[in-house]
Amino acid sequence: MFHYNNDSDGDKAVVTYNRKIQKYIVNTQERWLIIHSPSNTTTSSSTTTAVLVFHGSTSATDDTANDPLFAVRRFERNYDTPYFRQHREWHGYTMIYLAARLEDGWFCWENNNGRQHSPDGNDAKFVQAIGEEFVFDKIYALGFSGGARFVWKHRELFDAIAPIAGGLAPSLRHNEATTTTNDCIPAVVFHGDQDTFNDIQANRDSVVWYQEHCKCTSLQTTKYYQDEGNINVTLTLYQDCDDVDFYLHFYTIHGAGHTLPGAPLVWSGLGPISSFDSLEHMWYTWTTGGNVIPPPSSAPQLDTTGIFAVLFLWTILLSFWRFS
Repeated sequence: MFHYNNDSDGDKAVVTYNRKIQKYIVNTQERWLIIHSPSNTTTSSSTTTAVLVFHGSTSATDDTANDPLFAVRRFERNYDTPYFRQHREWHGYTMIYLAARLEDGWFCWENNNGRQHSPDGNDAKFVQAIGEEFVFDKIYALGFSGGARFVWKHRELFDAIAPIAGGLAPSLRHNEATTTTNDCIPAVVFHGDQDTFNDIQANRDSVVWYQEHCKCTSLQTTKYYQDEGNINVTLTLYQDCDDVDFYLHFYTIHGAGHTLPGAPLVWSGLGPISSFDSLEHMWYTWTTGGNVIPPPSSAPQLDTTGIFAVLFLWTILLSFWRFS
């Protein structure tokens, strides 16, 4: 059970969260999830919003292969940052961490560009089963790595998506000839440019394709500066799209590896982490309907203290020279 108090603006919100493990039977197969649900809220703007979290592909050992929740518990801990909890609890969101199936020694999702289990539609039906049991006004999806590719592929199941460190292969992309539903779903995309597991170029290509597919005709680039004026993140906003409610934001996190920027490592060996809090920016965009957090500065500021000190000393030396 989780408990949180918020005294922002003089209003206290007390939200108690219950953690529950739940099993489903989908096409005769057992499917598992962990749900964090608010038991009561005293102030909330969106008490019927759910965030579905899809973990990345995870290898299994002889010991962990018999635990269907091994991979999802690992990622549950990784996503549970202070800012994540704050917004989850303040808005009364329901968090649902889904467990992928085990096949050929890996917990992974279907339509996963490579390492995957048989694409029988079971994973999408798992999501649909959740939607049938619970009543939510909105369902957002956050996916990491293989989970990112899943939410890219099945974006029409959600109201907005946040793929992190995972792109979509051209063979899995819809086109105008095959699209039967409105699959232009708002997306906030994150990827580190030092990712050696999933090349960032796959996500760049996915974003460019999505921008063209959803008829966005202009873009705007914003730089986030950190660490003494170095560019830490480049944000590309795709604008003037066919659907006025659609948004597409692509964050390139410079120097970051195959990680969830701003969160602790899931395991070692995935490359450098970044202090840029991707989850904070994701929450802000979702809760404001497409806005972005303004960068702390549009350009590095020049420290003039040393310059003025040199000029002052030079003036004194000139004065001595003139009167000597």
